[in-house]
Amino acid sequence: MIRFTRSAPAQSWRRDPDHIAVIETSPIGFAGAAEEERHKWLNGFRRLLDALDIPIQVVVEMRPGSEEDPDDSFATPSDFEDMRGADLSFACATRRSTSAHTVSTSLAIAADRAARLLAALGEMGVQARMRDSASTAVFGRELAHQFLHTRGFSRTWYAERLPGTDLDPGWLFRLLPPGLALTLSWHATPLPAAWIVNYLQRQLINMRAARLLDTTSMASDPALAGALPNAEDLQRRLASSQDKAFHVSMYLTLTSPSRDQLALGSRQVESAARAILCDLQPCTFRMRDGFLATEPGGPDRLQRKRVLDSTALVTFFPWHEPDLQQPGGLFVGRNRATGSPVLVDPFEQRCFVNANIGVFGHSGAGKTYLLSTLAMGALGSGTQVFIVDPEHEYGGLARRLGGVDVELALGSGHALNVLDLSPDHRSDEAWLGPAAADAVDLCACVCGGLDESERALVEGAARQAYDEVAEPVLRDVAERLPRGSRLAVILHRWVNGSLGQMFSAPTNVDLEAPIVVFGMRELRDEMVAPVHFLLAEALWTRIKRKDRRRMLVIDELGLLFEDATIRRFVVSLARRIRKYHGSLVFATQNPGDLLSSDQGAVVATNPALAFFGAQRPSEAAKLELAFHLSPRQRGFLETARRGDFLLAAGADRLTVQVKAPPWQEHLMRLARSAARPPPRRVGLLAHGEGPPSPSLRPARASPRTRPRTVRRARGRARVALRPAVGGKLTVTRFVRDGVLPAPQEGSGPAAQRCRFREDGGRRNRRPDHDHLHARPQCRVRHQRLDPRRRPSAGQAAAPGFQIRAPAQRPIARRRARQATCDQESRGRAHLLLPADIPPALDEPTEPGVGLRPVRHQGLRADSPRGGAGGAQDPERVRPPWRLKAPS
Repeated sequence: MIRFTRSAPAQSWRRDPDHIAVIETSPIGFAGAAEEERHKWLNGFRRLLDALDIPIQVVVEMRPGSEEDPDDSFATPSDFEDMRGADLSFACATRRSTSAHTVSTSLAIAADRAARLLAALGEMGVQARMRDSASTAVFGRELAHQFLHTRGFSRTWYAERLPGTDLDPGWLFRLLPPGLALTLSWHATPLPAAWIVNYLQRQLINMRAARLLDTTSMASDPALAGALPNAEDLQRRLASSQDKAFHVSMYLTLTSPSRDQLALGSRQVESAARAILCDLQPCTFRMRDGFLATEPGGPDRLQRKRVLDSTALVTFFPWHEPDLQQPGGLFVGRNRATGSPVLVDPFEQRCFVNANIGVFGHSGAGKTYLLSTLAMGALGSGTQVFIVDPEHEYGGLARRLGGVDVELALGSGHALNVLDLSPDHRSDEAWLGPAAADAVDLCACVCGGLDESERALVEGAARQAYDEVAEPVLRDVAERLPRGSRLAVILHRWVNGSLGQMFSAPTNVDLEAPIVVFGMRELRDEMVAPVHFLLAEALWTRIKRKDRRRMLVIDELGLLFEDATIRRFVVSLARRIRKYHGSLVFATQNPGDLLSSDQGAVVATNPALAFFGAQRPSEAAKLELAFHLSPRQRGFLETARRGDFLLAAGADRLTVQVKAPPWQEHLMRLARSAARPPPRRVGLLAHGEGPPSPSLRPARASPRTRPRTVRRARGRARVALRPAVGGKLTVTRFVRDGVLPAPQEGSGPAAQRCRFREDGGRRNRRPDHDHLHARPQCRVRHQRLDPRRRPSAGQAAAPGFQIRAPAQRPIARRRARQATCDQESRGRAHLLLPADIPPALDEPTEPGVGLRPVRHQGLRADSPRGGAGGAQDPERVRPPWRLKAPS
């Protein structure tokens, strides 16, 4: 009779949790840390090793992802919870992709010494926790060159010889090629000082005897000549208790799902070992013992030991790259070293001293993309976001996210009332006093400063307005000032007309929206300080409530820092916003400007989180000194591409490739495509509604004379004024955002009459062409209309174009055209320019007579601060004219 019974498979090994404890640790950014942090970790690790009196095992596991990279498909979130879920789903898909891998470090020690080891790790600044107490069993079949088990095929090597050069901490990670499932383990057993000193004494006797034999035989051994002084130095340090000796064995295991992949990965591992002069030998016929030696808490049955002192063992530092994946963090991109997602929670007080974030990078580094990613991620986590936008780039994004786009400009219809106060607080001096003081400070900004008597008058008027008016505005304060006083005269202009619509009207902006953008691209110079004051007071009133988390994003901080009002507000906010559960996020492309002043240095160095993008060499040198960057990190900043940032998160520093989830990128594209309203035809008025402009033709000049001295008579800084050429007073010019682009190439008379290059300079012309002192009979409108000259090859007349001399033209037609010019010169609107200009560009100035604006070098589209690729300086791109739609 044959009987079949079910039997359990033979176990190769089982870990007993009652005797061996496994401690899991969090990664730390040793590779990119500052020198002070590196020394702190190395000294702490050395103290941990010197305090050991029992064996310890350190295991480093690298596991790549098993799924494909996430695609760009997405579902549009319907609410903020869906936004958060979409971010976390994309982060999980990125973590599981084949282009990402995770590195974990664990330590195994006797269970009764685990508490001491946890305390030592805590002193180092390494977060650690005990692994679950479930027992671990290993099953498998041992072959000659591999070990077959439940996870696939494994091959193990042991270190026969360590690198013969000076070892740097973290050199073990050069043995771990990315994309492979590898486990590196080393076992260290402390040796008694007396035993190791006697052992070295015997070894020294043998080496000295061998050297005597070599001397008598007239031969020398280079290895012996180098080993003898090293052994003597080690014996001296061990005898004086400066070092401690260990028996150390190191093993490396590769696991693959198939034999072919195992063979391919083995070649990569052996090639990496040869590159650092490390001799790895396979555990042939003992693959199971080698596999067990790399399991956490596994036994070392091979006993491939070498004697190392604690100075050399410190270089086996088992932490290298950081892995920022904080629960509840904001997804900002991928770790360039590991490919894993980066999730940062700025409000995590256990990791960061504050929630402030600084973004540094020159124009085109990807700052706007990063700020948009942070803002949308914060919205999904329930944080209210305010964005101060000097260039008005985030308005479309706010509207698509259900927020409010506030354009702070004349005629925009938006108003912020500095006297807003709830009826319940009217009788409370704790609220009424600060509100009256705010009114006084606003009047000081408007009037250019107040003395003590004027401040008393304004405060009294404000308190009287609170008593007499239900919802007072600034006009109510101005009406209660003494008539004819300096304050009343100045405030009369600011409380009436278009200025009054902004400064003396009830607040009509929903500041409780989830995201609010304040666009200040069209802000006039005289309105900068008052608007900044209103904005600072409105934001501070809501931040200090502490009823929810709030994030204030300030783009192009360097531009706003020129105003003292916003500068004081930002400096105070950087120091105090942490107490009110808030976060200050700012971006600047010139960190040197901030670091050059005391107040700017406070703001620049205050954030616990800093993103450093591509920098110019001079700016990178300043950041290196201010933030203690390493030469390698400075080189990264000088060569970084668009979207690559160095993230300094507390003590961790890692390179990040900023990547937003697909749904966020989709919203960014839609917002950019609809950021500006469609163009419309506008009229360019010389003086707006002011007095008429002088005639284009000076006195005593013949009708045929066209002098070019108008530019000198009524020139403006960045606008060249030219009379109409060829009798045509309408010129088509496209203007976008205040930057005049290069004229498009064309053919025909209009194109050839243009005497200005793309950079704003004058083209080469004949010496006597347009000569101001030439006689009228020698002056002609254009060369091709002069019968006494031949046209050049480049100026040959087009086929079918009839050339007629000026003298052959009808006199009546010429006089009629001249009369039309004179009539237009005496009117208010001399020239209507058809231009594609958005209605937001409504800036009143006086450019002079109604002439054609010519491209100037200060308004070049590719200038360092006026290009389309980055932020533009309002002082350089603000159009110095008034735009008005034609009736």
